[in-house]
Amino acid sequence: MSMTDQGPDTPLPKRPLSDAVETNFRIIAATFFLFAAIIVGLQILGYLTSGHWIPFSVIELARLFSDNEWLLTPVTWIVVHKTFSAIPASALFLAAGFIIAVTG
Repeated sequence: MSMTDQGPDTPLPKRPLSDAVETNFRIIAATFFLFAAIIVGLQILGYLTSGHWIPFSVIELARLFSDNEWLLTPVTWIVVHKTFSAIPASALFLAAGFIIAVTG
């Protein structure tokens, strides 16, 4: 049976490269989910030991990788800074992992 004999709804066979790419996307998505779980786990551990919930926002995550002055004391784009300060870093990793898992 040749390729022209197949109907328009017949899927083409997967290539090994696409399998590798799909596996890589799954690994990346799982890594993001793992990061989210680690952040929440550390927050729970901190709460159980000290009695305070220690928030870890997107701004605090960015401070780990940058010493940009805007991350510490914003003069402009204050609403954006407040919004990023309100978003938990674990939610960012969950959303990124979900998007990669769905689209990958």
